[in-house]
Amino acid sequence: MRAVSYEERAKILATLEEWKQHQDYSEGVKHYQKWIGENGTYWVLLLGSSSYNQEKLLASLTQLEEELREQHIEANNNEPEQVKEWRRATKSLMNERAALKAQLRVVDKEERKTKAFQILEISDTLDDLFGRIDLYEQQGHLYQPIPVVESPLRRFLNLRSYISRTKKQLIAAILPDDIAKLQKKLEKYELELTALAETAEVKDYLHQ
Repeated sequence: MRAVSYEERAKILATLEEWKQHQDYSEGVKHYQKWIGENGTYWVLLLGSSSYNQEKLLASLTQLEEELREQHIEANNNEPEQVKEWRRATKSLMNERAALKAQLRVVDKEERKTKAFQILEISDTLDDLFGRIDLYEQQGHLYQPIPVVESPLRRFLNLRSYISRTKKQLIAAILPDDIAKLQKKLEKYELELTALAETAEVKDYLHQ
């Protein structure tokens, strides 16, 4: 199998784990074609489901799963604690996103919107974490954001956006811990916004 990124490896492992719960033959053959390739065994599998082919398919995909898990373990050895924390976070978030997607089928329209918003937020966070992990695996160093110096006015305008987004997140939040964190974040943003409103640059902007 070709080399894959951490994100792709994690997605393949999650898909294989789910597939092993029901072992649908046609779906398994598609996985084989996509991740192992169109070799001799693949053409035999195309002849249809049989006891032999079922066993061969399961054995092949199980071997692939084991190889990918070994790569996961190897990648985790001797790496910074920060990267390990990112890996743990991606696993937790992927499980949370999968649970939310499953709930979309059984909730009413209004709650479906709330959960869809949560799924998008989780996906954005996962994209960021996967990018940081892949950077470390490919280049061997941790992601370092470039510091940006904001003017008082730019910070004031950004804070307005942050406050609006945090209020939307607060409406969508369900768990008490999430609500408390968002309330604390919102309070911090609003205090900073009030302080910036007293600077000369922001005053000039507000009085235009």
